Amino acid sequence: MDSNGPKDLRDLALRLRLALSRSIWKLGPRRLDKPPSVLVISPGGVASTLVIQQVARHVDVNSASDRDGLKHLPRRPNNSVRALLITGDASAVTASLSRRGYLGIHCSKLGNPLGVLAPLRIQEAIFRREIRQQRKSFSRSRHPTLVVDYDELWDNIGRIASFLALEDTSFCEDFPAQAERRNLR
Repeated sequence: MDSNGPKDLRDLALRLRLALSRSIWKLGPRRLDKPPSVLVISPGGVASTLVIQQVARHVDVNSASDRDGLKHLPRRPNNSVRALLITGDASAVTASLSRRGYLGIHCSKLGNPLGVLAPLRIQEAIFRREIRQQRKSFSRSRHPTLVVDYDELWDNIGRIASFLALEDTSFCEDFPAQAERRNLR
C-alpha cells in the first residue's frame, strides 16, 4: 500500500472528515474563535515547526505540533491577527511530503477530499494546486500577512521579526542555522 494513503478504514474516515470540514471552512467566513496573537501556517514540509518553536519564545502562537489544528489552514483566516505563511515551490513541497509519507494527511488538512482518495500521482497534482491556492489566499489578504518561501526563510529572519513586532533581538540571534535539505525524491 502507498505510504501516503490511509492506513485503514478508520484512518480513511478521519482524513475524509477533516478534508470535508476544511473544504466547508474554505467556503465560509473563515473566522477563528480565540486565535493566538500570531499564526504561523504552511502547507507542510517547509520548516514551519522550527519557526513556530522560535516564535513561541516571544509571543503567543499556534501549536508547533498542530494540536490546535491551525498550522496547516488551507486559507488565510479573516481575523486581524498577524499571519505568517511559510511556503515554497509547490513541486518541492509536494515531493518532500510524499517522500516522508505525509502527503495524504496534508491533502486532508488543506481541505481536499479527492486528494485523500486519489492515487499518488493525482494526489500530488491536487496538492500542488492546493499549495498555489493557499499562497493566493494569503497574498491577497487585507489583514496583516507575510508570505515567505522556504528557500528564502533564513535570509528573511529579520523581516519576520519586524513583521511580528519582535523587539527582542534574540529571535534573530538565536534562530538556528539552515540545515542541508535532503534529496526531495
